[in-house]
Amino acid sequence: MAFSSPHIATSFDEHIGILFQRMKIPGVCLTFLVLCAYAYVYWHPVSRPSLNRVSFRLLVLALTANFAFGICYLAANTMSGPSAGCSFVAFMINFCLLFSACMSFCMGLNLELVLVHSFNGQLLEKYYVLLTLALCALCSIILYAAGKYGNSWNALCEMCWSVWILFMAPGEQLAFLLVAGYFISY
Repeated sequence: MAFSSPHIATSFDEHIGILFQRMKIPGVCLTFLVLCAYAYVYWHPVSRPSLNRVSFRLLVLALTANFAFGICYLAANTMSGPSAGCSFVAFMINFCLLFSACMSFCMGLNLELVLVHSFNGQLLEKYYVLLTLALCALCSIILYAAGKYGNSWNALCEMCWSVWILFMAPGEQLAFLLVAGYFISY
């Protein structure tokens, strides 16, 4: 009665990629519309000062990375087998997903540092972006150079970026709880 029995393929397994692809298309379209709305508002000089917020810029970076992730994910579903293109798309999927998760974490961290600890978010913004890029490059480029992407169709479940994303989620929750506690005690 152990859980080590092998998975028996079902008809659902054949269609899971199509299901994920069809679920990703609305997300890509809606992200594109949100980015277009941001560009439209930014285009008008009167509204531009309202967009001059660190967390908002980090959100735009996260949305842009999420949009690129969606495009790459949809492109990956058109691949028919392991290839150089498949390796590059897998690299981009992992890079964009990790970048989006890190930017979300940085938004929560920024709120905590600015509101609770009175740091200047404007000065920290470059560190958020540069450290995020360094982490994403370290986790993604090393595996890409080692040829670990595209060799196995199940490789996406075993990459190192999943560990970092698992660290980002509790960090975001902790920052939320600290900011919420700060507002309650204020």
